[in-house]
Formats: sequence, structure tokens, C-alpha cells
Amino acid sequence: MIEFLKNPRIHLEHLTLYNNNIGDEGAALLAVAFCGDDDIKVINLQMNFIKEKGASYFVDGVTENAFKNIQKIILSEN
Repeated sequence: MIEFLKNPRIHLEHLTLYNNNIGDEGAALLAVAFCGDDDIKVINLQMNFIKEKGASYFVDGVTENAFKNIQKIILSEN
């Protein structure tokens, strides 16, 4: 899936991966995949066992302006 997301021909604006057991490692991979992505606006990662460490990758991405057009990252119920 990460390779799919990195494909420059994919113009994804909204991604929902609800209840997929992604965890902190998966969150890190997803955060890296979205760095510099101009299209993604909403990422929904509810119920994926993402803890503080995994969430921090997305916080860092927002803080460092790596997610250029992101409007919402949903990490509830983790």
C-alpha cells in the first residue's frame, strides 16, 4: 500500500483506513508516504492501535509543513 500511495500518478484526497491494526510502525510509514503530497487533505486512521509515538509522526509532519494541504487527521479511538 505504501508504494501505491507514493505513486505520483495517484491523486488521493481522502484516505480512510478504519480498524486496520496499523500501529505505530504503520503510522510512521504512512506519515513518510504523505510527506510532500500535495493532494491529500483528510487521513482517517481511527481504531488502529496508534499510540503517542505513532501520532507524533503526523504531528511532526504538520509542524514541519511536510503535509502541504492536509486539513484533517483523525486519530480518535486509538
